[in-house]
Amino acid sequence: MSQLSVADQHEVDSLNDDIRRLTQENKEAFSTRMRLEAEKNKLENLLTNNLMRRKDELMQVQYNMECVHNVHHYIVTDVIIFIFCKRR
Repeated sequence: MSQLSVADQHEVDSLNDDIRRLTQENKEAFSTRMRLEAEKNKLENLLTNNLMRRKDELMQVQYNMECVHNVHHYIVTDVIIFIFCKRR
């Protein structure tokens, strides 16, 4: 079994230190990524829920406006009929 030279041993030690450092950085980056993805998903869900609620509110307003328009139409029609009948 051959022995490494002192320079080679220093190089191996340095490479092992780099591997440990990069492994730790990778774990931290993965952890950060998971946290950010969870936050993104939470915000997307909030946005979707808020948009759906707002859409429902707007549809209800539109329906109410249509109802008001219909009632107005019936009232105008009734007034015209009343005036017409009164003139007879």
